[in-house]
Order: sequence, then C-alpha cells, then structure tokens
Amino acid sequence: KAPDAIHLFAEPGPLIALGSLSEKRIRQSNCIAILHGSEINRWSGRSLTRPLGIRALQNARSIRTVSGPIRELTLRSFPEFKAKLSAVPNALPSDFGHKNLEQLNPRTSEMPNFRILSVGRIHRRKGFDQVIQAVAQIGDDLKQSIHYTVAGSRKDARYLDELRTLAEQNGVQLNIQLDLSAEALAACYQASDLFVLTSRPHKGSIEGFGLVYLEAGAYGLPCIGYD
Repeated sequence: KAPDAIHLFAEPGPLIALGSLSEKRIRQSNCIAILHGSEINRWSGRSLTRPLGIRALQNARSIRTVSGPIRELTLRSFPEFKAKLSAVPNALPSDFGHKNLEQLNPRTSEMPNFRILSVGRIHRRKGFDQVIQAVAQIGDDLKQSIHYTVAGSRKDARYLDELRTLAEQNGVQLNIQLDLSAEALAACYQASDLFVLTSRPHKGSIEGFGLVYLEAGAYGLPCIGYD
C-alpha cells in the first residue's frame, strides 16, 4: 500500500536520494521536490550529480520553488518540467515570535546606540563584509554609536576571521554570536533597530529565499537587502 504521507525534499542530499530510488520505490512514494536555487545551478553545469538531479525532478510528483525567481531559474534550466513546477514562497509559522513580541519593550531616547543585526550561517554568500564596509564609511563620531551583530552558525572559519579583521581595521564595533538558542536569537532581534542581510551569489550558491527577513519583520524591524 502506498503511504498517505507526502514527503518533502528540501535539501540537496534528499533530492539526490530521490533520484536514486528504484522504479518500485518511486511508485510507492508521493514526493514533492522543494528547490532553493543553488542545486539548480549545480545541476545545470557538468556536475556528477546532474543525472541524479534530473531523475529526482522526473520522479517527483510535483516541483515547488521557494520563490518566483527560483521558479524562473528552474524553467530556464529545465523547461521540460514546466507542467509540474510552481512557486510557493516561504512563510513563518503563524505564531512565530508572538510570545516574545508581547514582552518587547519599546526603545527610548535614553538608548543612544544604534544596533544593526544580520542573521545567517557564516558563509561568504551572506555578505556580512558588505555591511562592515558600509558602516566603515560613516563618519567617526556617528560610527561610534553603531553596533553590528552577526548571529549565525559556524561555517567558514577563514571568513569569520576576515570579518573580525575587517571590522578592527575600520573601527567598526562587531559582535559575532554563534550557534544561539531560539531564546537568545529572539533577544538579538528584540535588541536591534535595523536588520540587514546583503546576500549575493557566490560560486553558484544563491539566496533562494531569505527567511530571516520575515523573522526580522515579525519583530517589527525594518530590513535592508540587495536587489
């Protein structure tokens, strides 16, 4: 008997596994492939995983992307799957942050520091260095009141060291918080005035949909990002 559940594949590993299933397993599965974008770039080139990636898309009952632009990217790369391709933008749980927002204290004129926050794994695609360079261009008097916090998971140790060096060389007050609990991350959002994430493509890796922009919005923060 075929399972009633629909299996969602949202990461490259499970997607490749879907492409490896036997014909019997494929008939028994009821799979929806979720694409974020970077895997499409990899499969479009001469990648060893390209045949399995294509087979995964063939095996999926339907294909969904996390944003409209990623749907267009998929169409350009694999137009043969247009009939079962649709965009379903990411969303937060309906109760995200509500409990924390009830405890949020408004900032007052007695809080002179301006706090900028970025959230994401420590990866060059996230563009944290871009924010440091932007703050560095502000006049010294005003710059002293700006505090920049990066909250994320440890990924690229070399990039992490480069961020710290860049901030020190340019007199930017940088605070890096790694592997925070949900409560600690909520406190970072609550303590901030502005959310910035200047993601940009890096070696084929792209930002399919920045869920953290929605998280910041749930905490009432204005957001800045690249086009």
